[in-house]
Amino acid sequence: MLKILLMFTKYLSFIKNVSTLIVIGILDYLIPIQPFIQAAFTLVILDLITKVLAVIKIDGYLSIQSGRMKESVIKFFLYLCGIIAAHEVNTLAQAEGVETATYLTFLIAVIIATTEFQSIIENIEYGTEVKIWDKIKKFIPLVKNLFKK
Repeated sequence: MLKILLMFTKYLSFIKNVSTLIVIGILDYLIPIQPFIQAAFTLVILDLITKVLAVIKIDGYLSIQSGRMKESVIKFFLYLCGIIAAHEVNTLAQAEGVETATYLTFLIAVIIATTEFQSIIENIEYGTEVKIWDKIKKFIPLVKNLFKK
């Protein structure tokens, strides 16, 4: 019985060591794209919060549905897949000596951020009934005139 327990302990130690190496490898791979992942996660959470607050204000508490919240989780994982895929393309392109592909991850992250920012603005507009984009459009010429002088 003692032999079986000793073998089981060695087996668990082996599994622990292998899983630690796998986690370290994954984290090492994700470190260069960590800011993009954090930005996407933050924007998806802000989008979810603004959507929930807008729905509560307009339709009440009873209109909140878990299926809509599930969509945010799915959206984040799709964004994560896009960022990781772009990073992999960058890695492969750099290995081949192509330097122009190094900004692909950044480009994908900007597209994701723009999409989420637009969604957040729409949620705020829906909840407050204030047209934010109209206010921004009026503000842009004022900023342009400020820099012309």
